[in-house]
Amino acid sequence: MEVERIGEVDGIPVYTDKFAANADGILVVNRIKHHTDFTGPHESGLLKMMAVGMGKREGADVAHTFKAWSLRHFIPQLARQVLRQLPVLAGLAVIENGYHEVAHLVALPPDEIERGDREWLRFWKRIRPKIPFNRLDVLCVERMGKNISGTGMDTKVIGRLMITGESEPKHPLPKVVVVLDLTDESHGNAAGLGLADITTKRLMEKVNWHDTHINVFTSGFIERDRIPVVAENDRQALEWALEIAKVRDPEKARIVRIRDTNTLGVLYISQGLWDEAAQNPRLRMVGGETLRFDDGNLVPVGYERPSEAVQKGGRK
Repeated sequence: MEVERIGEVDGIPVYTDKFAANADGILVVNRIKHHTDFTGPHESGLLKMMAVGMGKREGADVAHTFKAWSLRHFIPQLARQVLRQLPVLAGLAVIENGYHEVAHLVALPPDEIERGDREWLRFWKRIRPKIPFNRLDVLCVERMGKNISGTGMDTKVIGRLMITGESEPKHPLPKVVVVLDLTDESHGNAAGLGLADITTKRLMEKVNWHDTHINVFTSGFIERDRIPVVAENDRQALEWALEIAKVRDPEKARIVRIRDTNTLGVLYISQGLWDEAAQNPRLRMVGGETLRFDDGNLVPVGYERPSEAVQKGGRK
């Protein structure tokens, strides 16, 4: 986490990693995708890597000074100072498809990094994965985690930012968000848990609140550090979600179940969405699965793409 101050822009201090500041050359690498906290011409990409990634915690603190507003406005300014002061050799932009496979690798010389970061973000937004339904009663997310998104669940996928002053996404508009578990790779960091309405006791038992608070306090988005309603198990969590969503006819309930916000190639939907799914030419119905529980928790289901299941000798 050691950094050096390499200058300032309009009174804003600019920090960078100690080793990067003394390197003979720097190759900046990052995925280009939307940011989970704001919308702008530059979001999560090469400029963010120079301003926040290379800036470590000090750089993140500066970038979050005025929450989402400063992220939108400070990241380009901080990154430009890095480009002026340090020996950046090139940027390598990684663009993924909807299955989180590499779709494009783009090498950019220093004077093209800013333009490339902006243009490839526009491209990614056209192909990004999303839930293909709107006005959901319940969105059930089986697991959240830092290895999935910086906010545990991608805010632009679940349709919730929960940042005071920022407009909420208009899609997919779930009435209730349920998150059931925390990935082991998160090491207890449950930043973003407050995006959910209901969670489970087993998730809460995995939370390291010290690490979670450090992450959330650095961003300043304290709304996301709140604790949802805690259910004993998955069954109770879903029962409560349907009650809160005021679902009076279960057969008409609009429910989507996903493994996580990075796994959207296969979705599980309730009967209330079948007709809508059948009319969408971008979707293919590939089979049925009865909702099953084991000791109160959902029995795992497959999230492989149908072609992958067939290759492995299975079927969906």
